[in-house]
Amino acid sequence: MADFIPAGLAQSPRPVFLYISTEHCSTGWHRWDYAKAEPILVPETGVYGNLVFIEESVKTFKNKDNLKLRFHVYNGPLRFVIESGRYSQFSKGIIGSIHQVGVNHIKRTYCFAPEPGSEDKVVFGNMYDAATGRKVFSDTVIDSDEVQDAMIDSVLDFVKLYERRNPGSTE
Repeated sequence: MADFIPAGLAQSPRPVFLYISTEHCSTGWHRWDYAKAEPILVPETGVYGNLVFIEESVKTFKNKDNLKLRFHVYNGPLRFVIESGRYSQFSKGIIGSIHQVGVNHIKRTYCFAPEPGSEDKVVFGNMYDAATGRKVFSDTVIDSDEVQDAMIDSVLDFVKLYERRNPGSTE
């Protein structure tokens, strides 16, 4: 139970969904305004927080299933869900960086940032150590869907292993 519950206006406990794309904005991500059925630019260039978990989802668009990854990043009461294509350059960058830091450092605070590429609709995923500002580089080249799948499975195992060692740490 929380020691202090704020009264009055406050941030909703629902997460803010962020979508990766340069189609709607130049920063690399946007959120969706469902009332107006249009994207809203997210001018901030990074989300700081702790990676709590990663989930896989499927979205149907034009009668075709699209595999997605959702990176859940929490920063105190603020909750963000960054959604990207499973095999996108953004997901490859983030998965490679998470794989590089390993299970012992996966719950540190990081900055997750999109980096628009030189080609249209290409957005790279960068992860920075929040304490030092240093970029986390992956030394693994993700050059196929099979390598990406193996790394995703490995990262999901990291998160599960961390949870077993530290029960309740993502609350």
